[in-house]
Amino acid sequence: MPKTTEQHTDIYYARVDAVVLLILKNDKYMQSKRNGELTDIVKEQFGLGDVKQAQRYIRDAKAEIRRLGKAKKEKAFARAMRDREYIIIANKGTDDRLALDAMKDRDKIFGLYVDESNVNFNASVKVVKDNI
Repeated sequence: MPKTTEQHTDIYYARVDAVVLLILKNDKYMQSKRNGELTDIVKEQFGLGDVKQAQRYIRDAKAEIRRLGKAKKEKAFARAMRDREYIIIANKGTDDRLALDAMKDRDKIFGLYVDESNVNFNASVKVVKDNI
């Protein structure tokens, strides 16, 4: 067998990708309380006799899903900021209210301020009985 500098083989990564798809089809498998069920499914799918190997596939698949989620969140944040900056630049001088709203929204996303509303609502109901 040839020596490789990588820790795992292509088969290992292909199996991890298959487990990623399995988890994405049913997101309940991301919960730790479903690990036993997921381990049994992975063992059966790949014909494994070793529980530890199935758990390695699951561990790496969950790490990959977490990594993908974080990357998508960062891209979405960058896209939202670009959109707001475009609205601000495009509407300065023409529609200052829209530009101001976009600035407030941008600042709120950055956490510069928080909208607080204190609602105290007291309602009284007056029941009138009709004399019939």
